[in-house]
Amino acid sequence: MKMAFALLALILLMAACKKNDISPPPPVKTDTLKLISTTYIPGNQVKNAQDTFDLLFNHPVTINSIQLQSNGCLPDFKFNTTNKGRTVQFYNFLCGGLGGDYTFLYTVTDSVNVRHSGSVSFHCYTRRINFSGSVISYFLSKDNNYCWVLTGSPAQLLCVGITDTGYRKSWPLAFTPFKAVLNGDNNKLYILSGDYGLRDTIFVMDPGSGAIVKKIAVPRSSDGMEEFPVGLAFGANGYGMLNIEDENFNPSWLVIDSRKNDTLYRHPSLVVGSVPYGLFSFKMCYPNFDGSKVMGLELYGSCRLVVLDCNTHALSELAFPPSPQCNSNYFVLNKLIDQIFMGNIQPDGDVQFLVSNGSIVGSSDFDGYGGSEADFDYRSNGNDYVWYYDNQVFGLVNYAGGAVLSMYGFAPSIDDIAATTDGKYIVTRGNSSLVLFDTGMF
Repeated sequence: MKMAFALLALILLMAACKKNDISPPPPVKTDTLKLISTTYIPGNQVKNAQDTFDLLFNHPVTINSIQLQSNGCLPDFKFNTTNKGRTVQFYNFLCGGLGGDYTFLYTVTDSVNVRHSGSVSFHCYTRRINFSGSVISYFLSKDNNYCWVLTGSPAQLLCVGITDTGYRKSWPLAFTPFKAVLNGDNNKLYILSGDYGLRDTIFVMDPGSGAIVKKIAVPRSSDGMEEFPVGLAFGANGYGMLNIEDENFNPSWLVIDSRKNDTLYRHPSLVVGSVPYGLFSFKMCYPNFDGSKVMGLELYGSCRLVVLDCNTHALSELAFPPSPQCNSNYFVLNKLIDQIFMGNIQPDGDVQFLVSNGSIVGSSDFDGYGGSEADFDYRSNGNDYVWYYDNQVFGLVNYAGGAVLSMYGFAPSIDDIAATTDGKYIVTRGNSSLVLFDTGMF
């Protein structure tokens, strides 16, 4: 009996002790450190700002290192943290800029002193459209929806969508092209050949079917030398200018009239020699904003234009300013209004200027010697603004106010800029691609 009571007491004692046990709290679960998002902010050199790369984490971190995954350059990165330690900023890149693709290796330490490593890629543009061949030239459709592209190796013509990113058509070519223009009067593409044996031929393509529907032979010169096209522009009515050179690269030009079976002939004013000497040749030509005129930049500078009236067929010369110190290396016509941007490399390459309705609006002082290119800013607030590119620098100039508003570094592979007339995009050429930038980036 005593043993039974003792056993019962032991059981009751153990039960009481178990009730009073305090279990330890479960371990605290911490979220795994994650990189949530990245941001690239192009640096405006006018405001002494540098390209900045942001890494946003889900927890505060301390940055240990950032390395560029490339052997071609050694950046000197500077670091900063914001957003209570969750955002890491690094800058002082020094190895590229707009239009490039860059991968970085990073190491950070989280709030419980654990190190984390990873890689992150930045694409410093809005969109890249890749091609199988190298991009030779391109032009934008008037409605801003498409871009026509010529490539080499393989030789082809492509039409890709700008607004419809999935649209792409391509047509193989039996020759290497170097320039194409759309004749709005007959809706045909006129393609110039870069092949030596076919350089005296203009190929006319139906853009609907991709078929070559015609070949236009450029006639030989009066002394029997082969002549071949190097530039072409049509007015709205299919009347235009064909820029040609002979075997010794002596320049001249012919009228091309698509309304009369693509007839090629020398302008009557040039035949009788009743015009200034500068009108006999030019280096590039474009239609004006409404297609009523085609203009070519006279050779040998002096900021003069050959002007062909497509309605009256009259030939004239436009000169500005009246100064021997002006030597134009290129020009650009506004596609919506009567404006001309003129590049100038004299006296020291920094007097580019804008002409609006025949009067000079203003000039800028950016360097024009590094392969300059330009186009107009077609945004609603971009009146008298011009996008420019020179020596891997891209920016915006306000000619009415005489101020350079922005300057950004471009990646070495980027050139040949064009702006859509809806003001939304800047289009550029890469090695085997087109690279698009939303103007909101700037």
